[in-house]
Amino acid sequence: MTMWNLLDRLRTLCLLAIPLVAMSPVVATAAAVTLYLDPHGSDKANGGRPDQALRSLQKALNIAYFRVKQGADQVRIEIAPGRYVGQQVRIGRPPADAHFEIVARPSASSRPIFDGGGRRGTWFIMKAADQNEARFTFSGLEVANYLTAMSFEGNRELVNTSQGNNVVQNMVFRNIGQAKSGEQPSTAAVRFVNSRHNVIRGNHFINIRNKRSCGLLHSIYLAHHSSDNRIENNTFKNTCGSPIRLRDASNNNIATRNVFREAEFRAVFDEWYCNPERIDKCTKKIPECPSWGNRYEANTVSDSDQRAIREPTVVHIPEIPSTCDVQAGAASSPAASGASTATYRATNAKRERIIRK
Repeated sequence: MTMWNLLDRLRTLCLLAIPLVAMSPVVATAAAVTLYLDPHGSDKANGGRPDQALRSLQKALNIAYFRVKQGADQVRIEIAPGRYVGQQVRIGRPPADAHFEIVARPSASSRPIFDGGGRRGTWFIMKAADQNEARFTFSGLEVANYLTAMSFEGNRELVNTSQGNNVVQNMVFRNIGQAKSGEQPSTAAVRFVNSRHNVIRGNHFINIRNKRSCGLLHSIYLAHHSSDNRIENNTFKNTCGSPIRLRDASNNNIATRNVFREAEFRAVFDEWYCNPERIDKCTKKIPECPSWGNRYEANTVSDSDQRAIREPTVVHIPEIPSTCDVQAGAASSPAASGASTATYRATNAKRERIIRK
């Protein structure tokens, strides 16, 4: 075979191979990224290895958002033990379809502690009308000495657009609330506004108190269409407001197998809304409504206000405005009882707002 014949045969083989390559499926694999945080790290580092650890969670999440936009579908931020003082995190709408994990380093012998020092401000805020199908998991950390620990802030006016699908588990929230009586009181340790399908599991809420207006402060505050959330296996100790507060069409939430100790409020699981027919300082453009179908099951209350031990759940405003629907299977006709419509709606529908087992 001559040199020219050999070259022709090689050229033919290459041309035959091209369609096969073109027809072969291209499999794109999304990358998982791990970033590292250390109290002795530096935000000038890249965070990609323990010896290149970042110092602030804000910087780590900024990088995490960037990496997802580059193609990662999961970012895990592993946090070394130690004390992270005065950090505050503010994030907006996340990139689509990603899972962000903010967790203690698996090899850690103690919890990482985010310490607010003077208990001013909020440790973590996500402010966005929706999460773009992304989700967050927080696990194994301690958050202490802040006015508020966490706030998932959707838009309370956009009923059909919400945040959600986050997990807060195995966390410690300690000394959360207003530190000095002259400061603005806190209303929540962990707040959800128009945030749905979250799981709050296996956490410890300890010393959740304001210096004044203590009854305003709730360990978990589900507000403004925060529905279908699950609160389970948490411990609440030394609280002065209702540990779990439901507000404004926050429906079908469940609190189960939680333990409440040293609760000073008259209830541990209660429902309230700003009724414009009764209160002239309501600020929401769309009037607030009662919450429906919330369940309180298999929880324990001890060493607490006797009213909370006897009757752990309370509906604070039993009436239902004419602009709000009766939901969750409550009867809407007073004919059977002979009562007025308003009385019937208030008394018979009340049982559907908090269901105890």
